[in-house]
Amino acid sequence: MACRLGTQQLYSCSRDRTVKLWNLDELGYVDTLFGHVDAIADIDALSRERFITAGAHDRTLRLWKVPEETHLIFNGYASCVSIDCVALINENHFVSGSADGSLCVWSIFKKKPVCLQKEAHGCGHDNQPNWIVSVAARRYTDLIASGSCDGFTGFINCLKFSDDGEEVVCAVGQEHKRGRWWKIGDARNVITVFALTYTEESA
Repeated sequence: MACRLGTQQLYSCSRDRTVKLWNLDELGYVDTLFGHVDAIADIDALSRERFITAGAHDRTLRLWKVPEETHLIFNGYASCVSIDCVALINENHFVSGSADGSLCVWSIFKKKPVCLQKEAHGCGHDNQPNWIVSVAARRYTDLIASGSCDGFTGFINCLKFSDDGEEVVCAVGQEHKRGRWWKIGDARNVITVFALTYTEESA
């Protein structure tokens, strides 16, 4: 789920391949949007009346323009397995993560990634790329974070920056949030908060 900043508009996505719009002031359902051909894995929104979704195995990202009742389609690169997580950086750029370990930065003005980092979290013991499980962006800055299962803590199933950018909050699990395929026995199911320190060069 994602809320439009500064409003009572809520967007939710599901394995049923739809996005639903809700009004929290009235505690009611507004509309259903269709377009993805596979389960929708992630959703994010900022202040404009639009939002971004990741379609997992349909290998697309879609930018939905609510007032116009239209959406733009961004296709994954040729070898893309799935696109499982997405976060808006600002109104014109977003970041996505994939099961093949690729991290991509996109522009709404281009249909393909403007930057692609393969095997962003390296490879596991089986020499397969570590799945990008979650991504987050500190809104309207150039700072992003990605979570995987590198083996240090567990599966980083969700990431969020605090509003002031002083912390990043991680939902850590023994297992992947999408299924019980692997288990990291030494990990714990916890919420972990990391304090961030910025240098003058990065400020």
